[in-house]
Amino acid sequence: MEEIKFQLRRKNGKLEVVILGEVMELYQASRILTGTTGEDFDGVFTPLYSAIAFKYGNKRKVFEFGEEKVFDLDSPIEIIANIVALRILEVRQWVDKIKGEEAVEVSINGKNINICQINKGG
Repeated sequence: MEEIKFQLRRKNGKLEVVILGEVMELYQASRILTGTTGEDFDGVFTPLYSAIAFKYGNKRKVFEFGEEKVFDLDSPIEIIANIVALRILEVRQWVDKIKGEEAVEVSINGKNINICQINKGG
């Protein structure tokens, strides 16, 4: 997955994420940064929860991030950013694995159709 930079800030007690100069809804930023197509709450930006579900296509996984990857909105912004980055990495690895499992090569030669698995994720 390509590198995407973002700015995380706290404004009036709430998190705000800026990607490419645009303030994003937290769930939208989570999808952009993780490559997912759905999530519980605000995705990787959800405070106070250690278990958050994400979707990619028709697949769904509940991530048990553990207490070391939980933050509250009163945490220092540097701590929140570090925890969010760790969550992003974990979810992106899952999405990348799925993408590898779903890649197929199709060749059509006359009436014969061959489909073979490629880039199978590990």
